[in-house]
Parts: sequence; structure tokens; C-alpha cells
Amino acid sequence: MNTEDDQTAKIDYMADESPPLFITLLQGLSHLSLYPVAYAFPVMLVQSAGVSVADAISLSQITFLTMGIATILMTLKPEILGSGYLCPATACPSFFTASLLAAKSGGLGLLSGMLIFTGIFQAVFAKAISRVKFLLEPEIMGVVVLMIGMTALSITAPIFAGRPQAGIPFDLKSFLIGLSTFLIMLIPVIRKNNFWRRYSVLAGVVFGISASYILHISNPMINPPDNLAWFSFPPVGSFGWSFQVSLIPVFIIAGIASVLKTAACISACREINGESTDDSSLDTIGGGMLSVGLSNIISGLAGGMGNSAAAGNIGLSFATGISSRRVGFALGGMLILLSLSPGLAGEIVDIATPVVGACLLYVTSFMLVLAFRLLTAKAFDARKIFTLGIALSFGFCVDVMPELFSGAGTSTISDRLNLATILAIALSLIFRIGQPKTMKKS
Repeated sequence: MNTEDDQTAKIDYMADESPPLFITLLQGLSHLSLYPVAYAFPVMLVQSAGVSVADAISLSQITFLTMGIATILMTLKPEILGSGYLCPATACPSFFTASLLAAKSGGLGLLSGMLIFTGIFQAVFAKAISRVKFLLEPEIMGVVVLMIGMTALSITAPIFAGRPQAGIPFDLKSFLIGLSTFLIMLIPVIRKNNFWRRYSVLAGVVFGISASYILHISNPMINPPDNLAWFSFPPVGSFGWSFQVSLIPVFIIAGIASVLKTAACISACREINGESTDDSSLDTIGGGMLSVGLSNIISGLAGGMGNSAAAGNIGLSFATGISSRRVGFALGGMLILLSLSPGLAGEIVDIATPVVGACLLYVTSFMLVLAFRLLTAKAFDARKIFTLGIALSFGFCVDVMPELFSGAGTSTISDRLNLATILAIALSLIFRIGQPKTMKKS
């Protein structure tokens, strides 16, 4: 791991510094280009929950709006709300299983109602963070971020490999476009200059979209209508709201995972800006968590999807050397502007799969690296070994032996993220029994 001096030497614009307007706007576009992970969720709901394409477009349009609001809230200095860093928000993979259950059970109205409940829970959780500081231990956040990364990877791998879903044959042209797009994003690893460092991701996306257009490569998972308006206000609240008690556990777990991922991302932002993560960081972490909670209340009221901090965008700010909060405000404004155009929302949802696959792989790579850095941040002792070993083992067992978790009444633990989060928190609590008070406080 690099020292703080090594890291901060690579940052051209710190959180409170303001790059020129031209650089700010281009950086905003670069961050925007990493949002296919958010675009993928409405598509997945269309496939898995029987949501209509028209509702998927509306869901995408509202989600752009709420992601923009969430990004601005996260960027604010933490007097009450905000993290004070360039910490963009995005539709979070931790909510996917819960969202799918809600959409299947009661449609998008039930998803909206459960998000309002989750946002309120997250806001209360954020205000009480000083009382549950043990949840911010690196091993717990690491387990959560790793499992979120694995969930994202399960979506990423088939798309990047050229087979976005079962029954669609492998397409060599799609795979080569995706691979080329991803390699362009990696140019700064080979050629170290400011242009490629700052704009390689944007250049890769432009190349991928252009090549897909020339070679007539499209997204086979969804077919948006051709007559979408190019300007229209988001259909806020159009899905209605409902509530289901049986879904409370899965949404609480998703909410906890979302705020713990946010805490991990804010800790990474502090590290990028050369600031240590200690008790003084609780204000920024609590402010970021509160922003996420409020944004999810807004998302539920509007009819969008659950939000959390975006690990891939934080990785991009480190890679480009620009972590200015000004970029966060620009990105938030761009997302809100996109929400005003169903036509653009449809085009983005329909973005060619090779480009989606390359962006998802870039984002997931940073998410997994963040998880491993958290998991290895402290020396291993017996407590940490068993917490990580048991939580991760059973989390992966959900994929290896799904039949163990397919019985009635097991929907809460039938997802790798849910089960690993429950076990990591429970084991951490158990292993705190009998510890000296000084160790608990540390």
C-alpha cells in the first residue's frame, strides 16, 4: 500500500480545490461514463421481474434524478449532510436482491415504499453511528464491499464475455469491442501523461459507442420504444407506494450494506486526500450516511432505485488525480439534466453491451480492490480470522450450494450479501463479549 505522501503527490486537485471549468466538465463526463452499472438494474428488473419496458424507462429517468440529487448531497461539506469529498452516488448493487423481491411481489410501488422505509432507517442509523462504531471496523466493511463487488461481478462477467444472458449466442465482434474499450481505459497504466490519465475512460467509452454504431452492435436485453420524448419531466411518484412487513429484514440488510459501503468509500476518499481515518472522521462518515438515507427517502417518494456511494468513481478520481468536490456538483447536475429526457434515458439504457461490459469491469475492479484493502488493513488475529472466514465461506456457499438456502422462509439469507453481512455483524458482536473496554473503544 502506498504511503500518504505517495498518494497525495498524485492528486492535482484536492477536495477543496477548484479545477478550471473545462476540466471540471470533462471530468464530470468521465464520471458519468461509468454509470452503466446503474443503467443495468432497470434492464435486470425487466428480465427478472416482468417490469414493462415503458416502466423501465420511467424507472431509469427517475433514477437519474435521484442519483443526481444524492451525488450533490454527498458532495456537500458535512455540517449536517454530506461527506465533503468527491464521493458520487449511484444505484447500488446491494439493493438489487431486495428490489427484485419487491418488484416481483408488489411491483415498483412496493419497491418505492420499502425504499422510503429503508431511507428512514439509514438516517436514524447515521445519527447513531457513534454508538455502533464497531460496524466501521475494516473487516466488516470489507466483507460487505467484497460481496457487493461479487454481486456486480456476476452481472459484469457475462456481459463482458459477450453473452449478456442465457440463450444469446457469443458474438466475437461484441467481445472485441468491449475488450478494446477496456484496454483504452487502461492506457494510463502504460502511457503516463495528464491527457490519458484524465480522459482515458471517456475516450474508451466514446470509442466503444462509435465502434458499436459502425458495426451495428446493440443491446439485446431491452428494446426501448422509438417514440420517446426528448424532453419531459420525470414521472415522479407515478408508481405509487405500498409496504410489506415480510420484506423488512431484506431491506434493512440492504440498507446496512449500503451505508457500510458508503463508509468504506468515504474512508477511501479521506485516504486519497491524505487524511487519516480515525474518530474525527465520524462527522464525514455520518454526514455521508445521512445523505444516502435522505437520498433513498427521496428515491422512494419519486419512484427510483436505492443509492449508495460509487466505489468505481472514487477509483476514477484517484486515477485521474482530480478529487475536487466541484466535479461532484457538475456530475450531479448532469445526472439531473439526463432525467429530463426520456429519449436520452432510453438511449443510455439501450447502450451497446460491449461498452456496458467494459465500464462494469472497470468499476468492479476498483470495488474489489477496495474490499481487499479493507480486509487486510489490520493484522489478523483469531477474532478477525473467524469473522472473515465464516462470513465469507457461507457467503460464497450461497452460490456453490444454493439448495441449502432455497427452502421456505429463507429469502433473507438466500443472497450472498445478506448472509455474509448478517454473519459478519453477528460474529463481531459475539467476539466482543469479554473484551476489555479499552479494546472495545479502539
